[in-house]
Amino acid sequence: MNKRILILCFAILAGFSSVVAQCYELVWADEFNYSGAPDPAKWTHEVNGDGGGNNELQYYTDNLNNSRVVDSMLIIEARKENYLGKAYTSARLISYNKASFKYGRMEARIKLPYGQGIWPAFWMMGNNIFTGTGWPSCGEIDIMEMIGGGEGRDDKIYGTVHWSDASGNHAQYGGSKQLPTGIFNDAFHVFSIEWTETYIKWFLDDVQYAVVSITPDHMSEFHNDFFILLNLAVGGNWPGNPDGSTTFPQQMWVDYVRVYQAGSDPAIEGPAEVIPRQEGAEFSLINNPEYQYEWLVPDGAEIISGQGTSSVTVNWGCSADTVKCVLTTPCSTKNLAYPVKLAEVIMIGENSVSAYQKNIVYQVPHAAHTDYTWILPEGVTSEKKDSSTIVVNWGGTDGTLKVMIGNSCGTDSAEMEVDAIAQLPYLDQPLTIPGDIRSVYFDQGGEGIAYHDTDEGNNGPGLRQDEDVDTEDGDGTGNIGWTFPGEWLEYSVKVEADGLYDIMCRTAGLTRGGSFRLLMNGRDLTGEKVASTASSWTQFRSMYIRDIQLFETDTMLRLEIINGDFNMANMNFTRSTTLLDKNTSVADLAVFPTIVTNRLHISNMDTEYLYQIASVSGKIIQSGRVLPDEVLSTGSLEAGVYILTLWNAYERTSKRFIKVRSQNL
Repeated sequence: MNKRILILCFAILAGFSSVVAQCYELVWADEFNYSGAPDPAKWTHEVNGDGGGNNELQYYTDNLNNSRVVDSMLIIEARKENYLGKAYTSARLISYNKASFKYGRMEARIKLPYGQGIWPAFWMMGNNIFTGTGWPSCGEIDIMEMIGGGEGRDDKIYGTVHWSDASGNHAQYGGSKQLPTGIFNDAFHVFSIEWTETYIKWFLDDVQYAVVSITPDHMSEFHNDFFILLNLAVGGNWPGNPDGSTTFPQQMWVDYVRVYQAGSDPAIEGPAEVIPRQEGAEFSLINNPEYQYEWLVPDGAEIISGQGTSSVTVNWGCSADTVKCVLTTPCSTKNLAYPVKLAEVIMIGENSVSAYQKNIVYQVPHAAHTDYTWILPEGVTSEKKDSSTIVVNWGGTDGTLKVMIGNSCGTDSAEMEVDAIAQLPYLDQPLTIPGDIRSVYFDQGGEGIAYHDTDEGNNGPGLRQDEDVDTEDGDGTGNIGWTFPGEWLEYSVKVEADGLYDIMCRTAGLTRGGSFRLLMNGRDLTGEKVASTASSWTQFRSMYIRDIQLFETDTMLRLEIINGDFNMANMNFTRSTTLLDKNTSVADLAVFPTIVTNRLHISNMDTEYLYQIASVSGKIIQSGRVLPDEVLSTGSLEAGVYILTLWNAYERTSKRFIKVRSQNL
């Protein structure tokens, strides 16, 4: 903005072409799509009445009266008012310490003010003006200046550069452009420069009107970072002061400010490593319909598809080499290269599986004209072992899976150590019955082994975040939640004694619609039970399931969700209080008749006993408790031989009987 000697160089050249524009990318902008004060992340207000070094008359403020964004437009307003010793106020915005640039296209769409003494500007200053170098050796690029005041002024703009010449004196160079009709206050116009390593060009509405070379050594200022300024000055050495013809307020309307810079060379993308004879390796560049692509691959490799497009598919050869592309753009021709190494063959698949897991996929990259031989550990099976992909059924132990690979490039191999995970108790010891079975203490082993959960990840903040079961910290012991039909959990248990047990389940929810069942070693203990819920997900209630027959041989408890939408905390198992643990001998108990149809009697009973009826193979058919003089119904049994076991807390006895059809008697 410092104007002493103005040397004009008119260079009305070709407009800023679309070809050149395509070589630039938008890197910074303020579109003013907001309201209120200018964005403080992009602009700083200079606040002073220093006169800008040109004896200007305004005081620059950060008041909304002088700079504000309204209807997606920045308004910089000069006002005639007394303020801190000055007769005018206005605003100057700078991007210093917010955004600085070296080279590129800088543009703004602005409607200018008018009138004698009015001086709007869109310009740039070298960053080092604030670090000791000072002006003009910091460099200055005036993208647009106008001095108002009638014909030849309100219709004319200037583009100028300022610097220190070889002698250290102020030098300047530039040009100007006058409208054929009207003034710059009539409509918006686009003011821009194109700044490269060799020149700066000025444009009005994309038509070039001036150019300056910045290659001389004494113009080194223009190869540093510059920041952007927008301001509206009043008076000063160049425009002179306002007079009676000047009206206030005057406004400079800015639609946008944008900075474009040349993009970096496009980069080829693709696998950095391939295996010998690998098929289907894809290499690509940015896709642009105005670009031309000529791909080159090394000897032994072959382009299968895509030549002439932005992406090619390649079957590789035997050695490391380089993929190349001759890329022709509207701006230039570039020879791009992408080195590709030979990779170690890596097997892809799960290195940790569940014991006896089915349909597990392992693979290596597929290569053309290649033989594959898979070597399976003991207990692992597969129907096909001669391709790059194999589907296996695992066994019960850990093992090493290996593949041998052979083609015209030679032989290679890959292998993977695979751990077979068995279902294990959470705390490494079975949970004891009688006692609490905390719902969050389900077994280890993961999805499909120790539990089934229908959604991925733990929705709650509770225990075992590495598992998919949804847990929370409710009821003091932790709870499972987000229950859905079909989900289940398993718990390894140790039953201390045969007997009848009562189960107290702690549940919570918003409705009474949720239901579940408990199974032991696959045996349905409870049938469908409706969860006892409350009016809150965190208000737990107790529900009781009584007289459940358990045996010392029971080892696996399973909780199945029938209808979800409830929370489950602990399941407390206690010995049934209705069982009489008196020392009654079972030696004299007798079963009659021993060949029965529908009713079985037990003699000499003076108290209740627990009983179970099992087949000779050990399958439990019927269980419960029997009272003195009670008759056991056998009508549902198939014909065959059965064992009746009777016991109390101290001793047991077993009796054999035969069930026959009634017509056989």
